[in-house]
Amino acid sequence: MQPEMSEAWKVTSSFVASRGCSRMHIPAYARATIRAELPLVPTPGQVAGLDCCFCNEPFGRRAPVSLGGTEGFGLFACRPCLTHLVARARQLRDSALVRKAEQARKEATAWAAERGRYLAELERVRRAAEAVAYLVTEKDLRASQTAWLFMELESAYAWVEDGAPEQPASVEDEDEIMQRKKFQLALEMISTRFAVANSLAYRIINDAMPPDPELCEEMECPEGCDGKHDFSDIDCGPDAILESLVEFGIDVEEGEYRTLSHPVEDGEAP
Repeated sequence: MQPEMSEAWKVTSSFVASRGCSRMHIPAYARATIRAELPLVPTPGQVAGLDCCFCNEPFGRRAPVSLGGTEGFGLFACRPCLTHLVARARQLRDSALVRKAEQARKEATAWAAERGRYLAELERVRRAAEAVAYLVTEKDLRASQTAWLFMELESAYAWVEDGAPEQPASVEDEDEIMQRKKFQLALEMISTRFAVANSLAYRIINDAMPPDPELCEEMECPEGCDGKHDFSDIDCGPDAILESLVEFGIDVEEGEYRTLSHPVEDGEAP
């Protein structure tokens, strides 16, 4: 900087320092708006604190408001410009809040409709599971009918699980009703799976068992029974499963999977 320019800076610095700066509260929401309006290349008068950095008008006898910097140096603004910028920032903030509230309202409306459809779908699949459990328990279905009903139910359950809508961030409250509906459906599916497994297991066992006329007297069968009996409650005792698993090379007590010395053939009872 040239010597005469340095002297000029000293003069203006002393002038600003002697005049003093006015104080003005700048809200946090207005700071970005004010920064955006600052000149990229301030004029010498603006840097020296002689002119407002926004309207470029001389301060004259008005006390400038410092926008930062050391005493006597930095950028300064007049109170009317700052008041105008704060008002504009407030308007922008309020408009943004209104837009945000409107967006939240739209999201809440859309979520309510989507949520209602999903709750209805959860209830529909739950009732379907309840109906399947009733049919396989109370009706004499063919094994293939039971299997197909089960497959169709599992497909419906997978679709409703994968199709769960995502709750928008603007809807902050946790949806307890939806969680309860999901839990109820999960419990119903557990019950139905047990009913299907039980039905198919007894159907396969009963179909595979040969006629046994010797049981007719014990079971008090009517005259003319061909000796074919269907069982619905078989008690194998506590150790039969362990003995059968050993035949398959699994020793539960040892926790090992051993190689079978005599593998069980397909269709052969262990």
